[in-house]
Amino acid sequence: MSEHLNSTQRLMLIGFAFGALTSFAAAQTTVWGLQRHDHFSVETVIERQTTLQLGESPAVTSNLKDNLSFEYTVDNILAGGDVAIQVEVRQASRRTEEPNPSTTSSEARQMALLNKVVVVMIVDQDGIVKGVPGFREALGQLADIEQTSRTVINESVNQGVFASWIGQPFWATIPDEKPEVGGQWERLFEVSLGQLGVLKTIATCEIEDIGDTTTSVKITGNSRHVAPPPTRTNGSIAPLLLTDVAAAMDEFSGTAQIHMAGDAVADVGAQDLPDADDPLQLRAPRKRPPFQSVSLSFECSGEAVVTSGGIRRKLRFQQQQKQTTRLLPGYRIGRQPGLRIFDSPPQ
Repeated sequence: MSEHLNSTQRLMLIGFAFGALTSFAAAQTTVWGLQRHDHFSVETVIERQTTLQLGESPAVTSNLKDNLSFEYTVDNILAGGDVAIQVEVRQASRRTEEPNPSTTSSEARQMALLNKVVVVMIVDQDGIVKGVPGFREALGQLADIEQTSRTVINESVNQGVFASWIGQPFWATIPDEKPEVGGQWERLFEVSLGQLGVLKTIATCEIEDIGDTTTSVKITGNSRHVAPPPTRTNGSIAPLLLTDVAAAMDEFSGTAQIHMAGDAVADVGAQDLPDADDPLQLRAPRKRPPFQSVSLSFECSGEAVVTSGGIRRKLRFQQQQKQTTRLLPGYRIGRQPGLRIFDSPPQ
């Protein structure tokens, strides 16, 4: 009997030790030290002006302002330190200045459909989005969108565009343990031009200044246009054929602010309270995510030949966009794994 007990005790000790080691490893190897159930939220504001001219018709200019908020929750820690993060659109609204009031109302309704859309993205240890599995299904959550708009979205929004949209907080992941002024890293940023293709930009983030708590980053970019195959869509009068598509990123720049004191305790004493997700686990001091803000500004232009009813006309466009994403209050990252209420807190 004693031999069986001793064997059982050894197995339990090995199990406890293995669990502690894997928890510790997960805490040390994920981006930002993220753990399961960690969460944070951001707000994104996008201001865009688009000018279109078809043939010799007068140019038409529209302005819009989008306000979105996203909640990020760590769903799982994967092999190799990758993190599966659930991203939910908590709020989405659009204000437009369109010559056609019906277009304004339609765009506002379509934007509102994004509310509560949920998608999962995979982020590696370096803060690079490796994939957004199921992003097509996420677009499918726009149940009330009209079929024409659904077709356009499916043809013009790829996984890279989707990842660029929700992955910006992780641009605030400096690869060097001891960052220095001039240090650089890169991110891929993709902009959808609808049925005119995609602009892919290699964004270079370069440290400009290191303060006591905040690091300032300059962002520049090198872009190329990926043209779509000839596209035929159903117009209101006759099918439209888009050919000879060309586009370019004329200007691209940005800035980022990265919080460097991520281990600072924001709510002293919180470590003595039970964790809501696990009543047997003590809640660690709340840490601030490194991400503070990212602001991007760019201008692009292009043209295409539109054929409808046998008539060919040139379509020209110009677009200017400014967007800012910033951290919202209410974050919680960096739980201490393995610390239970019957353990002694670390000294």
